[in-house]
Amino acid sequence: MTALQTRLILICLAGALVSFSARAASDAPPRGAISQSTTPPSGQVGRYLIPFFTSDTQFASGRTVTVVSVFNTSNVVCKAYVEFQYGALKSSACTITTSIAAKTSARLCSRLVSDPISPCNAVCPNGGLTFTTGHAYVGSGPCKIAVDPRVFYSNGDDTTLSGSARLSLVPINAGSAGD
Repeated sequence: MTALQTRLILICLAGALVSFSARAASDAPPRGAISQSTTPPSGQVGRYLIPFFTSDTQFASGRTVTVVSVFNTSNVVCKAYVEFQYGALKSSACTITTSIAAKTSARLCSRLVSDPISPCNAVCPNGGLTFTTGHAYVGSGPCKIAVDPRVFYSNGDDTTLSGSARLSLVPINAGSAGD
């Protein structure tokens, strides 16, 4: 084997090593990646984090409810869930699971409200969350979903909508830009 052949073999091996290292690094979660702190319902995968939600009926002057609209973008029925967690804790305040027909949406609510606030397809049990602030995880079965979380503000008896705000949505296991 000549010196030139030996160099070419070493260059090829070095290139393969760099390619393999880059591929292995791309399989790892990106820096700043967020993972779900609890186990999703059976057969489902956590997909998004909502860093802040609120659900409150304790004040006579106004109330809040968090409504997570989930659109099933796949061609089959899809199970989706929202897990609301207390404040800075990892404990679950409520987990809602529902089935969503293909190419349709469902609204998963932290407590029961109706029009004019928002019709709900699934609600936290036992009267819902009535004095809770925290974060939430959203996920689904083996299907693709689009998610739009909002907090709605209403008067003391939920008959008049006072306003709404779109909540942040951060993909799980993806890097966060810190926005």
